[in-house]
Amino acid sequence: MNPARKPILVIAGDAGGAAALLPVISALANRRHDLHVLAYGAASQIWLKAGLAYRELPASNVDPGKILRQLTPCLLLAGTSMNGIDWEKQFISAARREAVPSLALLDFWSNYRERFSDDSGKLQYRPDHIAVMDETARAQMIALGFGADGLVVTGQPAFDCLAAVRRRATVEFRNDLRSSLNLSHEKAVLFCSQPITRLYGANEAEPRFIGYTEDSVLRALTTALESLAAKRPQSITLLIRPHPQETDYKAPLPRNGIEIRLATQPDELEIALAVDVVVGMRSILLLKAALLGCKVLSFQPGLRGPDPLPNQRLGLGVSIYDAAALEPALEVLLFGSATAPDVSRAWDTLPPHATERVVDLVEMMLESKYELSRQAGH
Repeated sequence: MNPARKPILVIAGDAGGAAALLPVISALANRRHDLHVLAYGAASQIWLKAGLAYRELPASNVDPGKILRQLTPCLLLAGTSMNGIDWEKQFISAARREAVPSLALLDFWSNYRERFSDDSGKLQYRPDHIAVMDETARAQMIALGFGADGLVVTGQPAFDCLAAVRRRATVEFRNDLRSSLNLSHEKAVLFCSQPITRLYGANEAEPRFIGYTEDSVLRALTTALESLAAKRPQSITLLIRPHPQETDYKAPLPRNGIEIRLATQPDELEIALAVDVVVGMRSILLLKAALLGCKVLSFQPGLRGPDPLPNQRLGLGVSIYDAAALEPALEVLLFGSATAPDVSRAWDTLPPHATERVVDLVEMMLESKYELSRQAGH
């Protein structure tokens, strides 16, 4: 039997994993692999918007083993999630029981153990291989107890499209985007929200608290922008991009000199290209925007522990951990001589052609499975 025609089961629940898997799914389909795609949570929104056909998984009453036996895939390809449901973990566990090889695709530099561990912290749900973004992620995971075997540096497939987007981002293109967003000559800031409270807690009494929440950061940002608007003749527009998991987001009321509104259209990268500064906490959009040449500010006041966002490590944009430094930094970025970051070193660090690397890894695993099956006489 030709291993290229053997079925692959794909599953994702969180937005980051879904976005990273999307170009991989497309490439596998183009190579005529048979795909069974399962989604739940925020991943459904990502794939629905992209026009990808998938089967929706409910939040409960799912039997991963039964699904695997029904579909008989030769490989499980999974994202990673931290959404309280985490079907990927259960499918990885079931795949092990059913002797189905498994590959997980990482999309960000944080919560490595949590993505693959049980409630006791044991790496119970580690798949056969994990595709990671770069050598830094691989080293961090090895230091956290992941064996080196099975950790494969592929790059981040969601970044593969950025070079083409950047080539398209002419001055005329940007002006058209600003017009579509009703931004005239005022200064514009994009805030990339995240469900920090849900993931890490809201105060010091909670063990995973990281020193701030999305609400405390947004309050500090609007206060700083209001202060700047009082000093400057130009008005400021604050666009808020809710995270896909923030389905009932309510924008704060306008402040003096600041218009505040939600921005869910157009594409998140196009919004980033249209504004003057992109502000957030640890959103991957801050990294994507910086790689596109946008001015970017990561604001994580009182951060506890290391910063998972690689922007500072890669020399991309401004990273602030002290609330008092926010307003001066914004003033320089919005009204001063600050320029976009030099992205050349970052592009040299991040592996290129990530989608192709992941697909090659998938096909290598399929070939190994095929050879083992053939030798066993099946």
